[in-house]
Amino acid sequence: MPKNYQRVKDNPYVLPNNLYMRVVYIVKDYERLKDEYDVAVGYSTPAVNGMPRSQEMNRVTEGKALLIATMFDELYAITEALDVMPREFRDGVFKKLVKGDPWSITTTQTKEMWQRYESIYLYGIAQKLNLI
Repeated sequence: MPKNYQRVKDNPYVLPNNLYMRVVYIVKDYERLKDEYDVAVGYSTPAVNGMPRSQEMNRVTEGKALLIATMFDELYAITEALDVMPREFRDGVFKKLVKGDPWSITTTQTKEMWQRYESIYLYGIAQKLNLI
């Protein structure tokens, strides 16, 4: 797995290091998050314990709704931030962050271009999640 370094020189999209790593790990967790979201949406809430004078509050539906809303916001931010980049960079940047695949550097696409678009993508996700 390649290390994730944030390009700092001539980059207006620099994030604080902890926030940068947080956003990187949100993107790396995309596949699991998508699977859990699909399961959570199709899952029905368990029945209340049925005790008439129970002291505990059963807020299963509220908890599930908050979990689904959080997962939806993260999935939406990950997919919508891709629209900022040109089409030829979207798959490469996404696959590098999620799976660790190397970029396909060509004569027209340099390493610096890939790093710049990765920074723009991660900055866009942080904006959509209201982290900055």
